[in-house]
Amino acid sequence: MNLPELIAAVKKHAMDNYEASFGWSEVIECWEDNDIAEAIGDADLTPTEAIKRVADFVSIRDERYREAVGPEVECPECGTKFGENTACPNWRSHE
Repeated sequence: MNLPELIAAVKKHAMDNYEASFGWSEVIECWEDNDIAEAIGDADLTPTEAIKRVADFVSIRDERYREAVGPEVECPECGTKFGENTACPNWRSHE
C-alpha cells in the first residue's frame, strides 16, 4: 500500500478507538499526517503493520496519561469504567 492509504488506515483505526484509549484520541486530535508517516516509517507495510507501529506510541502515551491522572475505576453499580477522581457517568440511573 502507499503511504497515504496507510495513514488513512491508521486514522480510521484511531477514530474507531477514540474512546477506548487516550493515545488513540491523541492521534486524532494532535497528530498531523506527517507525524503518522514518521511513526509508520517504511511505507512497504500492510495496514495492520502500520497500525501496530503507531500502537507502540499509543501504549506509551496511555501509560503516561494513567501515571498523570490515576487508574480507571469500575462502578460497582453498573460496571462502567471511568477515570479516578471522577463520578460514574451513569450515576443518575443508580438512584
